Amino acid sequence: TELHDMPCVQFRLGKWGDTAVPLPIEDSPDGGFTAILCFSVTKWIHLNHGDIGLMHLFRQVHGCLKPGGIFVLEPQPLKSYRKVYCFSAQMKRIACEIQLLPEKFANFITSGVFHPGFKLLSRHSPEGANDRSH
Repeated sequence: TELHDMPCVQFRLGKWGDTAVPLPIEDSPDGGFTAILCFSVTKWIHLNHGDIGLMHLFRQVHGCLKPGGIFVLEPQPLKSYRKVYCFSAQMKRIACEIQLLPEKFANFITSGVFHPGFKLLSRHSPEGANDRSH
């Protein structure tokens, strides 16, 4: 296969968890993305924007994926939230209000909240995922 025959890979940066910053589908190529990768960001969205920010992230991903597209999500375990050294007063307040725990993200996005729904292909529970203490 020659290089020009390879599918195009594009990287997009955005504030996917900030409800004040919409990510319109027009920003995506050909009306949607084939895959969206979300590595090591859910903790930061959660601590800065709470459960609402994560729900916004999931809604944005759902709206930007092409039919049959793949969403790869790496949620950080809740115990890693305690290791944040730059906790502001607002982050501490938000952390205490978290209801949507990282180990429940997959259940949430496959629960039928989105139509058509996300389909779970694989799940890995990182060590410490069930540790609720902050």
